[in-house]
Amino acid sequence: MYDTGISPAPSSAYDVDANNIYWGFGSDLKQRPRTGGATTVLATNQLGVQSVDAYKTDIFWAINGEINTGINGGIFSKPIGGGSTTTYSTTGGKDFLLTTDTDIFYTNPIKSTIHYLRRSDNLTGLLLGVYLPDGSTYSTYYSTPFVTDGIYVYATYTSYPTGQIPIVRVPIHGGQISIFASYTTPGYYYRGLSIDNTNLYYLLFVPMEPSTSGIWKQPFIGGSATKLVGSGGGFSGTIATDGTNVYYADANAKQIRKVSVNGGTTSLITTLTNPGGSINIENMKVSNQCVYWYNNSTTTIQTVAVSP
Repeated sequence: MYDTGISPAPSSAYDVDANNIYWGFGSDLKQRPRTGGATTVLATNQLGVQSVDAYKTDIFWAINGEINTGINGGIFSKPIGGGSTTTYSTTGGKDFLLTTDTDIFYTNPIKSTIHYLRRSDNLTGLLLGVYLPDGSTYSTYYSTPFVTDGIYVYATYTSYPTGQIPIVRVPIHGGQISIFASYTTPGYYYRGLSIDNTNLYYLLFVPMEPSTSGIWKQPFIGGSATKLVGSGGGFSGTIATDGTNVYYADANAKQIRKVSVNGGTTSLITTLTNPGGSINIENMKVSNQCVYWYNNSTTTIQTVAVSP
């Protein structure tokens, strides 16, 4: 295991691709080679970097800004190798970016709404807000990450009037909201959405049924959910998949582990150090046969190489 020493703030303000780690801290957007080396400052005067998303040849980021400083919030991008900045929005209040060829999806800062921004013309629209699938309204918080298969955006609530917290999906430019995954026992909740080309992977916690809790997969086109591994109550709320394995953190055992997307025996990848007491792992990612995560005990990004 390798501790990069990189401390993004917040933990969502980092991303990684085959070559670099990208992160925001304070008013700077930075990058550094994954294998170590000199840090490059990609942008300055970016007050309150909230989210960073490396997508293909560009780096995208969202900032809060602050009116009395003259620094506007908004969503921006620039080529990873250097070049001019593209502005998609100059208003603050945008958080947690998810970029595709056609759109940028984002939440508001308190994550009570999810929106799309169409890259071709910067048209924006509301996808998910206070209206729940049953037509009622409630104090709503969407857990991140939310994900997309290019047809739908999938997200999970953290509050629901019946005591249920399902995964919902909505067409990428708005439309009928439907429930993609739910459970029968009240008090359940979902976390840690991740996708490959055919399946949505997620953590399901059912406090009244520990044997049900664990990592599950479910096909986008429909069909039954399959449990890959039980949680034992110790999973952090983040996972990542490369289409071969699902990677996850067992906070109780202080381990990073993996399980095949087809299920089976789990494997230990690394044991976590614990200088600050408790360990909570956030924002796990996988790229180029390496797993990355934010460790809130060290407040740094850590990584370990994994075999296919």
